[in-house]
Amino acid sequence: MPTEELGFLPITELAKRIEAKKLSPVELTNYFLERSEKLGPRFNAFARPTPEIAMAQAQAAEKEIQRGHYRGPLHGIPYAAKDLLAVKGVPCTWGAKPYANQTFNYDATVIEHLNRVGAVLIGKAAMIELAGGMGYRFASASLQGEAKNPWDTKCWTCGSSSGSGAIVAAGLAAFAIGTETWGSIICPSAFCGVSGLRPTYGRVSRYGAIPSLGQSGVHVFGVAGAKGAQAEDRLAHQCVEEDGAGSGESRRCRGKSVEEISSGREEREIAGRSV
Repeated sequence: MPTEELGFLPITELAKRIEAKKLSPVELTNYFLERSEKLGPRFNAFARPTPEIAMAQAQAAEKEIQRGHYRGPLHGIPYAAKDLLAVKGVPCTWGAKPYANQTFNYDATVIEHLNRVGAVLIGKAAMIELAGGMGYRFASASLQGEAKNPWDTKCWTCGSSSGSGAIVAAGLAAFAIGTETWGSIICPSAFCGVSGLRPTYGRVSRYGAIPSLGQSGVHVFGVAGAKGAQAEDRLAHQCVEEDGAGSGESRRCRGKSVEEISSGREEREIAGRSV
């Protein structure tokens, strides 16, 4: 029976359990979907949950793993993607009312990479309209309204990756993809007490994201700045990293063991994890 701790375990621990067949990707995905349905609206965290996609991907991952085909540390791991990354056939609102029904017939490169390594998309994360590209003065400048900080719902999460920060801090997904031009990954990470990685510009493809965007990166749950949290960042980031924007060549992830990526990771405790 899943327990609340699953929402706050590091990716490396979830991956070890899945690889050892001690944790089912379907069971884990159901846990996050149920938790997101219950808590997501409280925080205005999601632009759109994607339960059908999630269950199809989780079931596919479980079948592959049962057959002995383990793709690597993100295989069967649920995540959320900021709602400016195209997912084929799913509305991509860019956080703005004029684009509420916008869809694309292709996946963003980041989504393609995560599909290839077997990650499970449980939803599109809420965001500030147009990633703040036209400027904004209020936290409510989002199609979903003001994102609430899970640690104190009277406070904001910061933006523009507001939903991504809230989702990870509330334990609604194992990790989330955010983007940054000027603070949109590091600010929600700081406000929400999670670990965020803003990669070097051009390191991750921006294909399939809102035009004139900065850089895609990763939010994971951890003590910001802790060595262990950095290991979780590396694990998730290596699965979306490229040699260059638009190159289409996935870097080190498939077949790389959890131990190899997280070697030297320090054990740590995170206080106040219940949301």
